[in-house]
Amino acid sequence: MPFLPVGRTYGALFGVMLMVILQGISPYEAYGAIDLPILALLFGTLVVSIYLEREDMFKYLEKLLTPKGRGGKDLLIRVTLFQLFGVLCSLMTLVVLFSLNSS
Repeated sequence: MPFLPVGRTYGALFGVMLMVILQGISPYEAYGAIDLPILALLFGTLVVSIYLEREDMFKYLEKLLTPKGRGGKDLLIRVTLFQLFGVLCSLMTLVVLFSLNSS
């Protein structure tokens, strides 16, 4: 809706409020649908991201990973390391999610 700039978070909260008000679900069911470990994981990720941004870590990583005309071999090594880092982050996220869901 371009005339009403509502983000996903506010849209979701508004939808849940309407469902509770119109008695589509009870307030207890709405509260039971909240997954607190996932919210804690997201909150922790946001805190770490804000800290890294304030310390200019992303600018440092940009300088570190951006090729400076050193040739194709250097670019290949940097891209490979970047992909490996992404895969490791994904695996760590899966391990955390599975450990939170198993408890």
